[in-house]
Amino acid sequence: MVLDDRSDYADPALIPEADRVICADFEEALKAFPITESTYIVMVTRGHKQDELSLRMTATSRAAYVGMIGSRRRTGAVLQHLADEGFPREALDRIHTPIGLDIGAETPEEIAVSIIAEIIMVRRGGRGTPMYYRHGHALAAATGEARPS
Repeated sequence: MVLDDRSDYADPALIPEADRVICADFEEALKAFPITESTYIVMVTRGHKQDELSLRMTATSRAAYVGMIGSRRRTGAVLQHLADEGFPREALDRIHTPIGLDIGAETPEEIAVSIIAEIIMVRRGGRGTPMYYRHGHALAAATGEARPS
């Protein structure tokens, strides 16, 4: 599902792969949306005001994943505002921010891959570490050969 409060962006024709596109006020839409332990929420809004509003509505939800894009400084400020408002520390500690795995992503497509990789990691209980034992030792590890010294 994609939610945006701007009709120019919340257009199903622009996002044909979405199951559902909603153009509505963030607060109202998130209140009405059934968030369960199978829900994964990614906040990629146009600014910290919308992020903060959305996070207020989802931080204490049962969602399996709540993530917010942004710099450490900006996301830290949003989390501090919620802490100052009395949101429980446990709820704020489970927010993934900045979102994505550090794979050196630069383009929007690469950033999207890093975000989806983090969601898969959370969903499947992964660690996000490289699959190889040690750099340069992949063949030895895969074949059971003695590792070169």
